[in-house]
Amino acid sequence: MWAVELAKGVEPDEIKGTLELSEAVLLFTPLEEARPGLRIALTDILKVRRLRGSPVLMIERTTSTGSRRTAFYFAQPPPLNALLGTTPERPAGLGAFRSPKRKARRDNVNYLGLTNREKKETLAEWVRALREAMAGSSAAQA
Repeated sequence: MWAVELAKGVEPDEIKGTLELSEAVLLFTPLEEARPGLRIALTDILKVRRLRGSPVLMIERTTSTGSRRTAFYFAQPPPLNALLGTTPERPAGLGAFRSPKRKARRDNVNYLGLTNREKKETLAEWVRALREAMAGSSAAQA
């Protein structure tokens, strides 16, 4: 499991760890002890969804600075360097006319599509469990 914070001005950084669901929080614990964990109160979660065709669970939540999205990958995330414009060098010959960003995007979509087949049921179960827990926590507050 990998977590990636998605926000403007934040460098995408994939953090490997474990994801747990309790009665009141969704807890991501990194494998590297030096990295901070992520604790999301179920009452702060606005939206939970599985990104179709990929092994990604997307969580939208409120924070003190506004709303924020976190992607939880159930398979190793594809490399982001080509999509962020940090590709090594441009190929020569006929390859010079091809877009390295487009190729990287196509390769990433293919990779995510293949790993989605293995993880689809697990992701659907996480979405269902999170939605039930969210409904239970909001009912407990009312």
